[in-house]
Amino acid sequence: MKAQIGASGVSSALIRAVSAAGSRRVLPLAIIYYVHAMLLVSWCELRADFRHFRLDRILACSETDAGFKGQGDRLRERWKLVETD
Repeated sequence: MKAQIGASGVSSALIRAVSAAGSRRVLPLAIIYYVHAMLLVSWCELRADFRHFRLDRILACSETDAGFKGQGDRLRERWKLVETD
């Protein structure tokens, strides 16, 4: 899987582990590496909140035309504040 963390949106992230799996548009912010898993940190537009998706559970991923140029740094700073609380 190829991923670009930047100012473009991603659609069709199908999560195997969620019982109501489906497509959701996310704004990718970071990839975190742990010994046993890699996580995609993103802003989920469906939930209007930050979500972490295990890369091994994403079945499909496609780039959308909608970007979020100029919002990535702001969203990453908000995510860091949420994670430290």
